[in-house]
Amino acid sequence: MIAEANYIAKAIGKNVSFTLSAMMISGTMKLVIIVDNKDQRMCYNWNPEKFRLRHVIFREMLDDLLDDGILQKFTDP
Repeated sequence: MIAEANYIAKAIGKNVSFTLSAMMISGTMKLVIIVDNKDQRMCYNWNPEKFRLRHVIFREMLDDLLDDGILQKFTDP
């Protein structure tokens, strides 16, 4: 899913990359997805569930672009 999200970001012209990492959170090792938004110069840590939910939106955005050439707005950075 990470590779697909990176592909979709590139295909829709977003300067964002996704990387899977492990982090120590409250004494427990947890998986996080590092979201690097190069346009905004911001980096976010998403938990896997948030990433899965956003991944659905990414696919819909790509489908819309491929179907009608219009990229829907997604304002949440």
